[in-house]
Amino acid sequence: MKKFIFSIFILFIFTNLQSQTQDSGEPGAFLKNGFSARANAMGQAFVSIADDASAIFYNPGGMINIKSTSITGMYSKLFNDVDGVNYGTFGIVNNFDFGIVGFGVVYMSVNDIPYVENETGPTGINFNSNQSVFYLSYTKYFLDNLNIGGSFKFLNQSLAEYSGSGWGLDLGVYSNVNKNITVGLLFQDLIAPKVKINNSEDVYNTKVKFGFVYKPIPELKISPEAIFETGKDEIFAIGAEYLLFKDILAIRSGYNTTYNSFSAGAGIKYKYVALDYSFNTHKYLGNVNRFGLRLDF
Repeated sequence: MKKFIFSIFILFIFTNLQSQTQDSGEPGAFLKNGFSARANAMGQAFVSIADDASAIFYNPGGMINIKSTSITGMYSKLFNDVDGVNYGTFGIVNNFDFGIVGFGVVYMSVNDIPYVENETGPTGINFNSNQSVFYLSYTKYFLDNLNIGGSFKFLNQSLAEYSGSGWGLDLGVYSNVNKNITVGLLFQDLIAPKVKINNSEDVYNTKVKFGFVYKPIPELKISPEAIFETGKDEIFAIGAEYLLFKDILAIRSGYNTTYNSFSAGAGIKYKYVALDYSFNTHKYLGNVNRFGLRLDF
C-alpha cells in the first residue's frame, strides 16, 4: 500500500470525525452524527421514542408506530466552513400485511483530500474517502405492549483505490408501559460488523442503549437515555420535545455526553409533511446545523 501522508488540516478532520469521549479511531464513529434532525435536536436520546422512519436506525422495534408509510431524510455539512465534507441519511418504512419493513442508508464523504508522497508537499493529486451503511429492518406485532425488531446492516468503506465491506445486526425492544411511559432498548451491533481494507480490519463493538420516555402532559416528552459499551465510560443523553398549536410546531432541546454536546431545534408540521432543524454544539466540529424532512402518511 502506498504511504499516505496527510496535511495537518486533513489529519485533524479525520481524527476528530472519528473521535469519541475517550479515544479516536473507533470503527463507525461517523454514525454518531445521528440519523434525523429531530433526534439530533433532542441529544439523540431517541431509543425510546422511535416513532418515525428514523426508528430504522434508533430502534427497529419502534417501527410498530408506523401505521402506513413514513419517510425521513437529513443533510448536514459537518464543517460549516470547509467544502467537501458531507453527511446525510434517508429512511423509508412501510406497513405491510406480513409486517413492517424499513430501508435506510447513511453516508459520509470527504472529497478532494490531497495526496502527499514526501515532505515536498502535495503532488496535485486528490482522492476521496467514503463510508456508507445500508439498513434493512423488520418488525411485527409481538404483544400488545411489547415489540421486538431487527435491522440487518451492510457497511461499505473506501479510501482512495482501497475498499472493504461487512455486515451486522441490531436488535431493538420497544414497550408502551402505559399512556405516559414508553421504554426502549437497543442492542447495537449485536452481530458486530468487520470491515477489512487492505491489511487493516475494523471490528465494531456491541453497544447497549436503554432509555424511557415520560409524558407529564400529552404535549411534552422527556427522554433520558444511557449507552453502555465494554471497556468504556457510560454515555448519557437527555432530550425533550414540546408540541404547540395542535402539534403544528415542535420545540426541542437536549444534551449528550459523547462530545459534551448541547442541542436545540424546532420542527413545523402541516398534514403529513414536517420540516426539522437542529443546532448542535460539538467538542471537535464546532457548531453544526442539520436539516431534515419527514413525511408521515
